[in-house]
Amino acid sequence: MKKIKVFSFMMLCWALPVSAQTQKCFVNAGLEDKHIVYLTIDGTQVKGEFIIEKGYGAATTYNFNGTNLNNNLSINFANAKIPYQLPPKAKKGVWLLKKVGEVETLSIKIYGKNYETNKYSAYFATYESCEPSYETLAKKAQRISFANGATSATVNVTLTDEADKKSFWLKLGKGQKFYIEAPGCAIAIYYPDKTPDSEGAIDTWGDDSLPQGGDYLLVFSPAGVPGTRTIRFSTK
Repeated sequence: MKKIKVFSFMMLCWALPVSAQTQKCFVNAGLEDKHIVYLTIDGTQVKGEFIIEKGYGAATTYNFNGTNLNNNLSINFANAKIPYQLPPKAKKGVWLLKKVGEVETLSIKIYGKNYETNKYSAYFATYESCEPSYETLAKKAQRISFANGATSATVNVTLTDEADKKSFWLKLGKGQKFYIEAPGCAIAIYYPDKTPDSEGAIDTWGDDSLPQGGDYLLVFSPAGVPGTRTIRFSTK
């Protein structure tokens, strides 16, 4: 198999200080607004940004810090500017980090209207990881197919922010040539057996002889400024 090398880099890690910090990203996408949480955990201390995109357009950022005790987070917002309504008498945000298998979520306790009971109450809103699992990407994937006699297909996607991902299914044959042109995109490839391509790519990816036959899961995210991208899949 002759793999087209798209880019390579070397990370020099010797002589650099080791950091215990862990960075995470979570998102909750509503009908009108999108909430994105960038969270940095350093031992028992946490900090980060809570971003609200109104109408998926202009964004407002709220800075926060707090403490972490066994994935139970106590959150304070800078200048007491809180991006959601706290439960009555609450003075700090109550957040919970949960992990089931490989899937991690962030639960945020808020006060709002329960549309099942039509009453206001305190409840936990779930924020999904910005790095979704294979299963999540697969569920959201759009099927791509070539027209009769065609050897390529083109789609346009709009990536709304740095955390946005668009995924596609494409059925390909073992030993087939396959190429992707996606300027401005980071590209992740999952083979039919669900294993990811170890290298990934930016802008282009290709293989002169695919190692497996079946459904490939192809995932695209912004490489730089979010926006509309044109993606071309081809077998020649």
